Amino acid sequence: MVRIFGIASIFIICMVLFAGAGVFWLSIADLKEAKRESVDALAKGVAYSVSSQVSLFEKTLAQMATDAEVVLAVSTANPLLIESAANKLQRFLPHTLKLRILLPDVKDVDETAIPHMGYADLAMVQKTLAGTSPQSIIQGQGENRHFAITTAIKKDEKVIGVILASLEFSFIDAILAKAPITDNLVEIKQGTVTLGASGDTSIKTDSSETLKIAGINWQLHYWGASSQTLSSISMVMGVLIVASLFACAALFFCYYQIIGLLKKDQSSILQAVKDLMTGKELGNYTVKLSEMKVIISTLVQFKRILNNKEGNGEEAEESNDITDSQMFNLDDLSVADSPAPNLKKKL
Repeated sequence: MVRIFGIASIFIICMVLFAGAGVFWLSIADLKEAKRESVDALAKGVAYSVSSQVSLFEKTLAQMATDAEVVLAVSTANPLLIESAANKLQRFLPHTLKLRILLPDVKDVDETAIPHMGYADLAMVQKTLAGTSPQSIIQGQGENRHFAITTAIKKDEKVIGVILASLEFSFIDAILAKAPITDNLVEIKQGTVTLGASGDTSIKTDSSETLKIAGINWQLHYWGASSQTLSSISMVMGVLIVASLFACAALFFCYYQIIGLLKKDQSSILQAVKDLMTGKELGNYTVKLSEMKVIISTLVQFKRILNNKEGNGEEAEESNDITDSQMFNLDDLSVADSPAPNLKKKL
């Protein structure tokens, strides 16, 4: 019986492992798809947040360009009014390092304040004066690195000046820090330059998903965490092993319970057999297993059959004895009373 239960235990373990592994591997495709959709949604959310923040800066600066004080200062070309207006606007635009109000005749760079207005900034100013709207961009090196935004100052639909705002770009890190990136990896790049990154750098590979950020020449690169991590596989294996152990424990618990019941019923059956063999009357033998009741009832029937056979055997012997004696007497009578011829003829 131990061998039977051992084989059954091995079979149960194999079935539990097979069923668990089958469900796990069949669900991998769904897990991958769900993970991909989650990462895509996360990337789009981050890209939208960055785009919205840049758009807010640009709209705020464009609104400032319509301020009456700014238009007056540029129209009069008064340096003191221009400086005063620039200082006023700088206090209302968040993340601003330096705000400059420039006249149409600007041709030189400005290195009197940090961050410097370099040649890239000057080129943006010239394009704005020409009526085009250059995209905001990060430029400069070291302490002069800044996020440059320009907007035109107009009067009667004519461009009379330009506002150049040099902003810090720490808002990128702030947006990434608020995003629930965790096991994934997100990088924001301007060309080949990484502006900000967040997530698990260990999953970074040469190939990544790319998403263009609307309204600015930035790209968002992102990598999704693998759905088959070592922790998830270990957890699944742990669950399967625990389930297998519980199944085996339940099986062997049943085994020991059955053994105990069999031993009790065995004692009752052996007692019944003993009583049968010694000729005692069979009593009431309690058994735990209903299947054993058949054995007890069979023994009772067997006892009745034996009793019936013993009774029939005694009656048969008595009947044979009487017949023989009667036959002996009849023979004697026939020999004594019958005539001689008959006796001779009989002989």
